[in-house]
Amino acid sequence: MYKFVVAAHGKLAQGYKSTIEMFLGTSLDIDYITTYTEDSLDLEEQITQILASLAENTQLIIFTDLFSGSVNQKFITTLENRPEVFIISGTNLPAILEVMTISMSGEKFTQELIEEKLESARQEIKQYPLYKKESKDKKELAQENKKVSQKQNQQVNSDEENTKIPALRVDERLVHGQIVMMWSKALSLEGIIVANDEVANDLTQQSSLKLAVPSNIKIVIRTLEGARKLLKDSRIANMNVLVLTKTIADAAVVTEGFESVDFLNIGNVGKATEGKKEKWTNTVFVTDKEVEAAKQLAQQFSEIKVQNVPADTSHSLNEFL
Repeated sequence: MYKFVVAAHGKLAQGYKSTIEMFLGTSLDIDYITTYTEDSLDLEEQITQILASLAENTQLIIFTDLFSGSVNQKFITTLENRPEVFIISGTNLPAILEVMTISMSGEKFTQELIEEKLESARQEIKQYPLYKKESKDKKELAQENKKVSQKQNQQVNSDEENTKIPALRVDERLVHGQIVMMWSKALSLEGIIVANDEVANDLTQQSSLKLAVPSNIKIVIRTLEGARKLLKDSRIANMNVLVLTKTIADAAVVTEGFESVDFLNIGNVGKATEGKKEKWTNTVFVTDKEVEAAKQLAQQFSEIKVQNVPADTSHSLNEFL
């Protein structure tokens, strides 16, 4: 069993709460400790209450904001020499999420495993160069985009065509935190294929998406037709690859002609779409066109799930059709 504590100066810990629940759901046992505010309890008293609530054989994992801060020091002096307790200080959101995902696999927390997760989280600290000194004119960029598009849409040479897609998710944000932090682990991803005509012809968007993906996961960006051709490569069937499309209609285009999709998920779509929409879940809003595309997918594939993050309850697409 696991218990987590997020403790920080002021109300920072409470600020993390809604975001952590967005990524990990509400099933984890997490206490959020506010300190040194008018309405907060004494920190030592809060630590005592946490210890009193611990069930037998429970590992306690604590996140604090500043290593040299009084919050962290109080936890260290109070909980010293307890092998079932781990304190991670100087944390940010990626570090908290990375370490908490250990519990999703059912593994036992160790110093070595936590350090491995923290090293992964450190890679999330990056600076994106918004301004490039050697800027290119529009004509030159257009020519580069055309070359990239032509290259991406070339037929992949293969002796035998693949007929199975390992995994596909409809997510209008394409590559973002939930994909990188949650789904990449749940699906043990080796690669991501972004299937989108607009992004495949926009070098700036491509650069941004590629920076969001950790170095151990390969990402390729294709047009819808380019993604279909790439997925026909026979090697794809034996790889943990996730295809990402912005819309259900795009998913229908990419999957047409394939016999199966091992994992087909509608997770985050429609919030940015204008016009009349039907709400399926808090993250899925569909137009009439998307409903028709969903029906097309349902006729082709029997197992289609509507689910935002792995910790959420999954629903069958047929529940909404």
